[in-house]
Amino acid sequence: MNFLKMQLEKLKGADTLSSAVEGFAFSYKGVIYKFTGKFAPVNQILGLFKYGRGGSKPTKDDSGEVIKEEVEKYDTALLGGGFKPPHKGHIELLKRLSQKADKILILTSDISSKGRTFQTGDLAGQTIDGAVCNLYLEKMLDQIPELSNVEIVITKSPIREIFEYVGEKSIPGEKILLGVGGKEGDAERFKNITKYMPEEKNLTVDIEVLEPVAFDDGILSATKLREAISNKNLDVVSGFIPDEISDKVGFAREMVEAFFSNPTLEEIISEVFGVFTEMEPYQKKMHAKHPRWKARLTRGGEVKDESTPYKHKLSLKRGKSAPPGAGG
Repeated sequence: MNFLKMQLEKLKGADTLSSAVEGFAFSYKGVIYKFTGKFAPVNQILGLFKYGRGGSKPTKDDSGEVIKEEVEKYDTALLGGGFKPPHKGHIELLKRLSQKADKILILTSDISSKGRTFQTGDLAGQTIDGAVCNLYLEKMLDQIPELSNVEIVITKSPIREIFEYVGEKSIPGEKILLGVGGKEGDAERFKNITKYMPEEKNLTVDIEVLEPVAFDDGILSATKLREAISNKNLDVVSGFIPDEISDKVGFAREMVEAFFSNPTLEEIISEVFGVFTEMEPYQKKMHAKHPRWKARLTRGGEVKDESTPYKHKLSLKRGKSAPPGAGG
């Protein structure tokens, strides 16, 4: 019902339909743009009952077979994003693309973005770990046979990777569908992608704006999911897990534990630095017995810190007590 309500709000009323033309499409520099106006929500409403959208079940024909919507087929669909964290809304978008393309490439990064953090709860202030997100996105895909044609590509820059795929990695004659988010500015990023299309490859690149999927309880919010994870609210987190996963609560618990058990970059650096700065027992003994022993080794080097001998600038000049051939 939420899906139907959302489309009716876009339509605003049947009296606003003043044209008998469904819409028009045109090609500009190799990219297909489609303007459908008021007919876009009308088509969504019609397809709601016939093909099944927004969580509703599709209509079956007289033989009991599900009526399949005729769609244009592509060789490859590209979808870049953070998926921080992944949830069933992302999975539904992938299902849409899967119906249109033989292969789907998810371009994402395992780098934790400083702009994506937990705002509340025990993890408040910590960045979202990209590696954990990608791990559980893959775990979700593994349990959904319908998405066996989806491949996750880890890259430092998903946007750059999309341009490189079109310009370098595509094959001659390939039909590519580029899925972009519905947020303002998402589609604008790719306005010049046609400049990267080699003319000799004769590529087709279409851009489709992917509107968020509306479920019975509304459109899912990744912000709410992050809040639930940080507060260890398994009931809420399990509501974000795809229906194909039988043990949603178990999957949710495992994902939450992964975010809590995974150390941050700062913690890793601190631990590694601690290993290298930890003194051996003999050094500790000598350090306690002769506080100025390291000054003899540096011979003229300034003693800046009494805690450990590793933080001083060592001089290349051989000290009086050093054996011949050492230090210069």
